[in-house]
Amino acid sequence: MELMKFSSNENANVINSYEFLQVINGFRVESGENEVENSHFLDRVIDELDISNSKTFRIKNNRGNKEVNVVNLTKDDMLLVGMRESKTVRKKVLEYIKSLEKNTAPRTYIEALKALVIVEEEKQRLVYEKNEAIKTKAYISDKKTATAMATASHLKRENNKLNDIIEKYKTQYLTPTELGALIDVSGIAMNRLLEAGGFQYKQGKKWIIKDNDFYCVVETEIETDTFKTTKEQIKWSPKVLAYLDITLD
Repeated sequence: MELMKFSSNENANVINSYEFLQVINGFRVESGENEVENSHFLDRVIDELDISNSKTFRIKNNRGNKEVNVVNLTKDDMLLVGMRESKTVRKKVLEYIKSLEKNTAPRTYIEALKALVIVEEEKQRLVYEKNEAIKTKAYISDKKTATAMATASHLKRENNKLNDIIEKYKTQYLTPTELGALIDVSGIAMNRLLEAGGFQYKQGKKWIIKDNDFYCVVETEIETDTFKTTKEQIKWSPKVLAYLDITLD
């Protein structure tokens, strides 16, 4: 599916929450999840960003010109709101926001509408396939149902634990070793996870950041021995954990 990239201004610095919800719901459908209603999504946005209801305003949506309440979101706001989604949806949201960073979002309303049509068609196709699967499958055994429920419960607990870690250390920037300690992996393993997540790559013996990623800082450290040397150290925000393929015990 082609990413839907809305933009409320020419520089793609701001998007309203209803437009962002269309992106989220598109990714949710792709991942086999239910869509979220605008009112529930807006409550989540207001809670996550800790903003006042007075920041909301009304626009006409693209479904029958019905008016809906929205707030404007920056790319940082979208990252925070996106962290509340499942692991699969979070990864898609990150790729979407990175595309905005590269200025690949549509520049006109017509382009945005075309992108929306693509999403709607994909959603209809997935619904059709889901209905056909239900028709051809006689039943789901109790054992499979129980396994699915247990898996969902485990994933929810895992997601809550990860969010607690991110919230506790969100103002800090940590070395890979320090970051790995939060999820019980070594610094070497943490670097590999960051590499697999597309945040860095190795050139010789040195780790290089991809796309000037906004989840990290580079600090220069001075090592004092017989000779004074300088060493660059990449430190990461724990927020990056939300977009990595990790499993917590």
